[in-house]
Amino acid sequence: MDELLTPEEVAAILKLKTRTVHHMLRRGDLLGVKLGRVWRIRETDVYRLLVKESNAEAGPDDYPACTEETGSMLLRDEILAAVDGLDNAQVAGLLSYAKALQAPPRWH
Repeated sequence: MDELLTPEEVAAILKLKTRTVHHMLRRGDLLGVKLGRVWRIRETDVYRLLVKESNAEAGPDDYPACTEETGSMLLRDEILAAVDGLDNAQVAGLLSYAKALQAPPRWH
C-alpha cells in the first residue's frame, strides 16, 4: 500500500504552497481522496503528476538517439545523473515507483 501524504507534505515535496496543492486537488490535476474535511494523496500519484508534467514539456530533441552500441551506456548515464544527490530512501522510493508502473493493474 502506498504511503498517504497530506497536502502540506506534497507541497513540501513539490516546493509549492499548500493552497496550490489544494487547487490542484480540486481541479483534478493531482489525484487524491477527501476523507471528511482532509485530503490524502498517494505517493505514487505525486510521482505520476511529475512524470506527466515532465513528459508534456519534453520535445523529441530532449531524448538522444540510441544505437545498439551506445543505448545501454546512455541509459546508465541518465540514471546516474538523475539519482545523483539523492539519499538511499529517495532512490528506494523511485525504484518502488518504477516497479509499480510496470506491474499489471490490480482490480478488486
